[in-house]
Amino acid sequence: MKSTQNSRKQVTAGKKVAVAKQPRASKKSAECCPPSATSPRKHADGDVGDSKKAAGKPKLIEILKGLADETRLEIVTLLSKAEGEVCVCEIEAHIAHLSQPTISHHLKLLRDSRIVTAERRGTWVYYALSPAIVRQLRKWIEALCCAK
Repeated sequence: MKSTQNSRKQVTAGKKVAVAKQPRASKKSAECCPPSATSPRKHADGDVGDSKKAAGKPKLIEILKGLADETRLEIVTLLSKAEGEVCVCEIEAHIAHLSQPTISHHLKLLRDSRIVTAERRGTWVYYALSPAIVRQLRKWIEALCCAK
């Protein structure tokens, strides 16, 4: 095994794989940068943090992951402009450039992150934005903008 300053090679199942060395933490950086008063992974509400769902509401990170896609943002925008619920057939017509299975996949991710609610009526499913999630996002954004 040959070692260099920046990386080393490791033999795995007959193949050479480059593995980057982990930089060592210096004592100077630990001394000059005291920990901040608030942890970067915590929010005033405690809704940012690990990705496990709380009993009542999803963590902010799960909501943001659910929104982190152009198609899902397009669906959420459509739902926010609608008065009440929107039938899945209307969502599919609005996003005609994607196939039905792809749209269903994005709707499932939005349901899993609890950004939208869904109600089946006969053959069709009707979607709406979750009012609780909208309130939670609004509260978080206001805290960001108005933080002292």
